[in-house]
Amino acid sequence: MAQNGANATGAAGAERVAVAVGAAGAERVANPAPKVAVVTGAGSGLGRGIAKALAMNGYDVGIHSGSNAERARALAKELGETSGRRVEAFESDFTQPGGAVRLFEQFNGKFDRLDLFVNNAGVTMGGRILDLTEEVFDTVNNI
Repeated sequence: MAQNGANATGAAGAERVAVAVGAAGAERVANPAPKVAVVTGAGSGLGRGIAKALAMNGYDVGIHSGSNAERARALAKELGETSGRRVEAFESDFTQPGGAVRLFEQFNGKFDRLDLFVNNAGVTMGGRILDLTEEVFDTVNNI
């Protein structure tokens, strides 16, 4: 409760917010823009589940896949239809130099902000860690 008896949710509090941020800012406070997330490795597995949860909870989502663009596009279409959110698919191979930069160039062409980055991309190769060659170990850990 403020000293003058008005709390932040009352009319006086709303008026102070409108004055403090201006008319355009007050509109954003009343109708905030959806948050935007990008999930790497979202074509399958855990990343797919994270992307679904975000879209169903009001996020616009960028879905990244490094190896299966068709699966990422299908998921983007499905989530866009079921969640009503904006969902875009992006393909970029993180095993190649500049792969992460390419993802964000594509992302920046579709979205004007990023609120949440989920770094989920990865690969599984070989078997037991003690049996991996140095090359395979580096590939797995460099994603």
